[in-house]
Amino acid sequence: MPSTEHPAASRRINPDVFLEISAKAYAGAERLTTLNLQVVKSSLGESAQASLAALAAKDPQSLLALQMDWLRPAAAERASSYGRQLLDIVARTKDDVEKLIAEQAAGMQELYFAAIDAAATDGIEGSSAGMAFLTSAVTRANGAFDGPHHAGVARANAPAVRRAKLKSARKSRQV
Repeated sequence: MPSTEHPAASRRINPDVFLEISAKAYAGAERLTTLNLQVVKSSLGESAQASLAALAAKDPQSLLALQMDWLRPAAAERASSYGRQLLDIVARTKDDVEKLIAEQAAGMQELYFAAIDAAATDGIEGSSAGMAFLTSAVTRANGAFDGPHHAGVARANAPAVRRAKLKSARKSRQV
């Protein structure tokens, strides 16, 4: 008789996963807020310096020269630096969330296989071939999702999976 322990364990995991993902997203938002506050702080300091320099300008030509000096390379470098830091924050947050989801998926897969093993052990006599086929199919499907290089392997193994399915179906009919 299959145990109800596995579905109960997966229900306990789901709220924890949601909270952990939320914490990772919140940490990313905190890093982004910190970056934006740094940008505002430095912009205010630079604006104050530019204002004082503009007030000290003696003629329109020196005022125009100050404005051109302030805008040329510094603005492009600030925007480029901000963009790099923003991309770093987004990439780190994405990696953290993906890692957490992958860990949870692996845990759920273990629970799934444990439930299949329990069903095969406690199940109907002769169902072990079907359970083995199911386990094999899920394992191969997971391998196909690991990357594009695995998709070719999955396509190459599809005929073998079909043959195993037909063989299992024939055996179950004979029993």
